Amino acid sequence: MSKSETQTRSELINMQLARSGWFGSRFSIIEEAPLSVAEDSPPYGYEPASKKTERFGFADYLLLGSDGKPLAVVEAKRTARDPLVGKRQAEDYAESIIIEHGQRSWIIYGPTGEGAFAESYRKQVEALVHRLADKLPLLSVCDNNLLPICGKCNSTSNKGEKPVHNNGSFNDWFHPYLRHANGSLCLNYALLTMKVECKASQPADQPKVTNLDRLLNLSSRWTREFKAKYAKHQDILRRREQNRIDNGVNRHTQTDIQNYVQGWKGDLLPSEPHNEVHLLLSDALLEPSRLAAWATELNLL
Repeated sequence: MSKSETQTRSELINMQLARSGWFGSRFSIIEEAPLSVAEDSPPYGYEPASKKTERFGFADYLLLGSDGKPLAVVEAKRTARDPLVGKRQAEDYAESIIIEHGQRSWIIYGPTGEGAFAESYRKQVEALVHRLADKLPLLSVCDNNLLPICGKCNSTSNKGEKPVHNNGSFNDWFHPYLRHANGSLCLNYALLTMKVECKASQPADQPKVTNLDRLLNLSSRWTREFKAKYAKHQDILRRREQNRIDNGVNRHTQTDIQNYVQGWKGDLLPSEPHNEVHLLLSDALLEPSRLAAWATELNLL
């Protein structure tokens, strides 16, 4: 995180541009290219040095397509600097901005990451693909442009045509790279409604949590998992109780049930699916009232 701009250009950008063929015969590249940012600047924001306007800047690299027209601008900044500094500079002459910081890239629309968006997630993706397909076709297979997501979250029933913004604003929405939800959610089981609820770790994030829950049906899906896992352990204890009865062994006590739940909880792995839901269930089952109710239920066999 301490490379200078010169080191970044010589050790990273120059090598990547050469590997991509920008120094070959089909493409050309201009370093320290003057770029007009005046209102009456020519198309693509590029202007030869002989025709400088009152307001212009210099781009580290100007990439020209095979037709000789400007196609993209590359700006380098010290790795220790905020990547949004480069973003603000690029906004003067770029239509779409891609920021790479520490090997991670993402696309930002407009000065604040917001703008005129399509009505649904799917339409936004389609619009993005069509918009960049001709200019940056390799983005479609770039791993930094992909987001790992499970099949259920990615299904049409959980996403589909649902809006992912509030009238063009993302202020109340998480963003997988810019404002991720990691550590911002906590779960609660409401006994009266018998449902798992999504809560925000910080009150200010509750609108974002509510929107994410509504988009991906998290509460209903986690409630189903909670009840299914409860039914599984209930069945295990019933079968074990019946075996004790059949073999003339002492019946389960409340302490036996508590030890069973604690042993199951201790075997839970953070890497397993629904780990947070299972932890929530184990804590609920360890409540004295629930243990007492389970012991009474088993004694009815």
